[in-house]
Amino acid sequence: MEPMNLLKMQVQNRMLTELYKNTGSSRSVGAPSSTGSTSFETLLKNCLDDSAVGSETYQQSDISSLLESLGVNSRFSTGETSDNGGTQVSNKLVQFVAVHEGYYSTPYRGADSQNLTIGYGHVIEPNENYTNLTKSQALELLKKDLSGCVDSVNKEFGGQNLTQNQFDSLVSFAFNLGNNIWSTSPKLTGDIKAGASAETLKADFASFDNCNGKELSGLYNRRIDEWGMFVSGSYNLNI
Repeated sequence: MEPMNLLKMQVQNRMLTELYKNTGSSRSVGAPSSTGSTSFETLLKNCLDDSAVGSETYQQSDISSLLESLGVNSRFSTGETSDNGGTQVSNKLVQFVAVHEGYYSTPYRGADSQNLTIGYGHVIEPNENYTNLTKSQALELLKKDLSGCVDSVNKEFGGQNLTQNQFDSLVSFAFNLGNNIWSTSPKLTGDIKAGASAETLKADFASFDNCNGKELSGLYNRRIDEWGMFVSGSYNLNI
């Protein structure tokens, strides 16, 4: 049996099992449970997690196809829902950015050769004098830097009711490309607001993979990871 067909069967079987458990063996399917209910989003997320969707066997496009085959709208996300409704970054996003940026204890110049950077991608401002950072110091500086990106995303997409993984994805995007990126990326911004398909959004994200006119594999991988986070809630890393 094809891997994706097997995965689809596993997910469907798990969903039926969970629905049965949530409604109770003596209750009819669809009847309200006296002990509370599980949202469809949470249910599908658990099914995907338990079916090892995050393994290397399955690509993000496979997951998108699976969701569509199950009749799930392309905007559906299997990501976590935060208490703040997706207005602050999750701890998983902080780790995601830290891994993609890499840790540097002393100043270095990135791919653009223009900015002097330290820690986990912190651009040293003219009034700053960072010469050495421990990992814990760099992580705290990263969290501070991300707060500016949080404000940027909230300002641009405040009325979109983003899930946590969608919000995290856009914060990572802004951290890497600048808080003013939304004004220079009208297609991506517009497609997100319009609820475009997963494949359309993939092309939108992937188009921001160059630096100084040169396409970089590292940037492409990061864009695909951010896209995967946005459409399927995956925080997998493709370094």
